[in-house]
Amino acid sequence: MHGRQKVEQTIEEKQKKDKERGKKLVAYQHAMKLIFTKRSKNELDKELLQISAQMLTSNPDIGTLWNLRKETLLVMRKNLDLDFAELVRKDLELTEVCLRSNPKSYGAWHHRCWLMYETNFDSIVNELKLVSKYLKYDDRNFHCWDYRRYLLDNSESMSLKEELEFTTEKIVSNFSNYSSWHLRSTILPKVSDNFLREELELIKNAAYTDPNDQSVWFYYRWLLKSQLLKETPKLLFAQEGELKGSSALLCVFNVPVENPSGLAHNDNKGVLNLSAYSAQPECWSNPWNNSRSKLWAMDLSDQSALIDVAEVVTSCHKFPKYFDSETQPKQPELEALLRNELIWVSELNELEPDNKWILATVILLMRLIDFQGYKLEINNNLSKLLELDLNRTNYYLDLRSKYIMEWKLVDFPIGAEEIDLSNLGLTSAYYLERLCYIKGVNLSGNQLNESVSLSALLLCERLILQK
Repeated sequence: MHGRQKVEQTIEEKQKKDKERGKKLVAYQHAMKLIFTKRSKNELDKELLQISAQMLTSNPDIGTLWNLRKETLLVMRKNLDLDFAELVRKDLELTEVCLRSNPKSYGAWHHRCWLMYETNFDSIVNELKLVSKYLKYDDRNFHCWDYRRYLLDNSESMSLKEELEFTTEKIVSNFSNYSSWHLRSTILPKVSDNFLREELELIKNAAYTDPNDQSVWFYYRWLLKSQLLKETPKLLFAQEGELKGSSALLCVFNVPVENPSGLAHNDNKGVLNLSAYSAQPECWSNPWNNSRSKLWAMDLSDQSALIDVAEVVTSCHKFPKYFDSETQPKQPELEALLRNELIWVSELNELEPDNKWILATVILLMRLIDFQGYKLEINNNLSKLLELDLNRTNYYLDLRSKYIMEWKLVDFPIGAEEIDLSNLGLTSAYYLERLCYIKGVNLSGNQLNESVSLSALLLCERLILQK
């Protein structure tokens, strides 16, 4: 226990403890040998359940034994002379006994999930009481929260409104309870579409109460991003070029997509309005051989590729002035709300100037409102984060590299054949799929720590990389 001085054991006491451990080890080895012998003989019966129950009561973290119990119960269920419901009830009692000795036993909680599924969640009221009981002992026991979320996802008798009230109760009693915030984020979208303003008030109270608590700031980021438009696959850019001596159509999408053959239609309703040839998976590839990518190339060397390339290139030959849902222009109402949020978070930042969570949130809000207009402020705040949070230096350098690439590419003319990205302090080169057609790229004077992204420069003939 904390605050207690450790008492040295005498030689006799140590020998006595070693002797007791030895006895337990012999008993453990004997029981495990017996269990595996029975299993090898396919003797999955009540005796095996009894022996494994004794073992798990003393140590509930032997995952193999929980799996053996499940296997045994499934075999015994086929025996019509046995009461399977009674066997499940006894196993529920066993898991409860095990959880008393170790409330964070992965195996016990996972086995209880399976048992509840077998009962069709008919004792959900008792289960919720049990979980609430354990959360009173430790309101951060994420095993309990995971189990509660499992019950919520699988039981139709649970009330979403009551669960939302439960998370409110737990959050008010402890703003630092990350699990309750997380469960809340899974419930809210199912309960109402108009939850934003009430949640913002709850967050504001929590942030002013303990601005150093990361839980509320993570939840705040989720809440803000939940209001953004969900991006659906869209072809942004297409251009014909020569790859490895063959003609190809380079296609850039707004989000990573699987093989574009599934997006190709010739009925003017698909993402790619091409001929039937483009619906063949084998004609598509990407530089990394990934299952999903923003950049794909379609081989045009096959004579059956009867498509109107000129029409596709003409209709998709301009990148939008944003890069994702965060930088996309917002509806006036949402933008006004974000600006109001920036006011109080900035005020809190003045009161807590060395708080990295607040500063990171200020950057996010500025980026959501106007990523170009707040360029100077975002840069300055990132520099301060680099001073405050040395443990995440590489993360902030990478983040700044991403923003710098956005500022460089947002107004970059499509017709240009070369781009100068030298001496920008880049550690990673983002959005190079937007430069898939470029002939020359100068990346000298940077500190790039990876080269995989450079594969997006499919038509590049001159690449400068020296530091």
